[in-house]
Amino acid sequence: MIFKQTIIIHLMLMVIAIYSLASQANTSFLPRSLVTVDQLIEEFRGGLTTKVKDLSSNYIATVSSGSIIFTSHEDVGCPYRPMKSGTTLAQVRLHVEQSEGRQLEVARYFACGGKLSLIEEVVTKGKNLTPVAWGKFIQGKRTFALQKGEDFRLYRLSNSKQQELFKVIIQRMDNGKVMNMTFFIRQAKFLTIRYQFEKSLTRAIFTSHGFKVSYHLKHSSWDIDTFEKDNRGFAKLVVNAYATPVGKVDYILNGSLMSQGAFQKFFQYTITRKTFEKIAKFIKSHLHVFPTTSFRQAGLTNTRFLDELKLAHIRLVNNTEINMVKDTVRQYIQAIEEGTIKIDDRRPKE
Repeated sequence: MIFKQTIIIHLMLMVIAIYSLASQANTSFLPRSLVTVDQLIEEFRGGLTTKVKDLSSNYIATVSSGSIIFTSHEDVGCPYRPMKSGTTLAQVRLHVEQSEGRQLEVARYFACGGKLSLIEEVVTKGKNLTPVAWGKFIQGKRTFALQKGEDFRLYRLSNSKQQELFKVIIQRMDNGKVMNMTFFIRQAKFLTIRYQFEKSLTRAIFTSHGFKVSYHLKHSSWDIDTFEKDNRGFAKLVVNAYATPVGKVDYILNGSLMSQGAFQKFFQYTITRKTFEKIAKFIKSHLHVFPTTSFRQAGLTNTRFLDELKLAHIRLVNNTEINMVKDTVRQYIQAIEEGTIKIDDRRPKE
């Protein structure tokens, strides 16, 4: 049951970033310490894309235009039912529709026995729209931030019964000078982000909204209520971030200077932990009905090393196969010590 809420909790997180852009009057950017919409979505979507990658390395993947089917050369014990060799264990389909100024992309994820598990919908409006490349999609590489020519995007994740788990609406307005992002969990608004771009400054305002939602599955259940009184997370708070021409950023919370690390921990506590991490758990429960997979490493060279680090990060974020991640890190350390992985660290000295 979803509880409608009409009030915003007392927490309001406002971030104002001011830049000197005399030589870049047409350029707008934000401090790297502020999270992006892609980073936020990756907090939960990473578990889904990682599962598809693991299916590809654990089973036989038959790829065609807009579809990938996973089978096995031997019998597989899918959750709740055995599957004979050669039968479809899982499938991913991507459907694209385009009309004047509008594009719809729908991805459907099927688990054991052809059971529909999750649905992703992406609606984009604008000019010269291009759907995500199929090759990039099956690798989990896509962006949700608005690109050149795009004015609107809706991303929705639902279960097989069309029950909404997550949604974000991104809109560019006032000739690109303003961009709004609104985030929902189970149809309840929990976060809005407003960017205002001007010649001499960029302002970002983050506002957290209280919500009360429930989500019940056969073997998992969640009741989330952020209206309950909870110490520091729900007082009215304002954070101002000032960036100097030389790139120094100062964060001020209620008149007191705070570090970048403290600001990031603040955002993690008030936003990420109570929402995006919960959505990641929703997805993890839905992935339980997919064929079991194990973490198979590729070679430790070139971009594969970076890809494996990204996968390890996703597993940590989603709290999956932690022991495998530990083993992988140990192997990397050993390989670096033995010289089989060589790192050219060109980062500036701190």
